[in-house]
Amino acid sequence: GGGCHGGGGMHHGGGGADDIAKWVHGNRAHVAPITDDAGSSTSSPVADLPVVASPVVVDTDSSTSSPVAQLPVNAATNGPATASPGATADVNSAAAVSNDAVPANIQAMLTALNASRALEGKAPLTLDPEISKLAQAHSDDMQAKQSMFHNSLADILATGSMGAAQNVTGAGFDAEAANAAFYNEKNDPNGEQGHYKNMIGDYTKVGIGVSADGRWTLDFAK
Repeated sequence: GGGCHGGGGMHHGGGGADDIAKWVHGNRAHVAPITDDAGSSTSSPVADLPVVASPVVVDTDSSTSSPVAQLPVNAATNGPATASPGATADVNSAAAVSNDAVPANIQAMLTALNASRALEGKAPLTLDPEISKLAQAHSDDMQAKQSMFHNSLADILATGSMGAAQNVTGAGFDAEAANAAFYNEKNDPNGEQGHYKNMIGDYTKVGIGVSADGRWTLDFAK
């Protein structure tokens, strides 16, 4: 673990980490002509993710290296969601979009995520089963490779989404702590705040996956 950008704490963009490090990654993609920079909180260079399906533009930025607060060692989150007609910023209604088949830890992440969005006046995201399968597959892949990294967002966009973003973590996070780590980027005046921007972005759905060892993937879409 650790608490500095690029040195063992929050991490946004591409790259990886060893199994015991507690990392958080974020990435965003938009259909052209939107080319927002999701920002990054790593001080080391990262390779841009491949542009898989034109006109999709995937952008990672790694320009900051300022310290951030220590992360708890037991939190992480990830996931896509579908749009909910007439959705409001009410957290209870956000939780209601899921069903009994949703695992408790995934529901906990969705609830925490939508509570954070409500604080910013944003409508809740709905849990998208199809995108959640993609998120789960990525979390399982990270565990299998004992690493943390982004994958292409092309598969999310292929579901018909007009924009997508991704936040991921390393091993050992629970839902609430991972969500708090993302949200607390808001208070980092020198950071790019990429994970925070992703979680409160104008998305309508989210896919959430988590591996057995606590590696989360959140795939945001609209």
